[in-house]
Amino acid sequence: MKILGLVKKTGRGFELIEFCDYNGDNCSLQASSLAIYEKPGTSAIWLGCEKNAPVHLGHELSPRMHLSYKQVQALVSHLQNWLENGSFKKAARNSPRQSRRPASDSGNSSQCTTASFRDPETTQDLT
Repeated sequence: MKILGLVKKTGRGFELIEFCDYNGDNCSLQASSLAIYEKPGTSAIWLGCEKNAPVHLGHELSPRMHLSYKQVQALVSHLQNWLENGSFKKAARNSPRQSRRPASDSGNSSQCTTASFRDPETTQDLT
């Protein structure tokens, strides 16, 4: 299984993974401090790229999505369908599964400044 990057901690102790998207833009996945269901860090996540972050004084604005636990469950389901059959919809029961593994999918990592994205299958640094 591939990983996006190393799991680090923010200054406030929440998990953070920094990685580069296909276009080489710096992105992150971070546990949110929101505490609806359980302790902080388990109710929601931040996901997105830092590109074109809005500048704002006072209340923080972020280009990242703030997704609840239930939204993440739904997103994972759609992404799993896409990995398995190339569609966000669940495949029909009788339809054959297709191999969707691309020959190379390292993207345009030359622009990325995040040094934590590694391909564990090859142990090659992709940044």
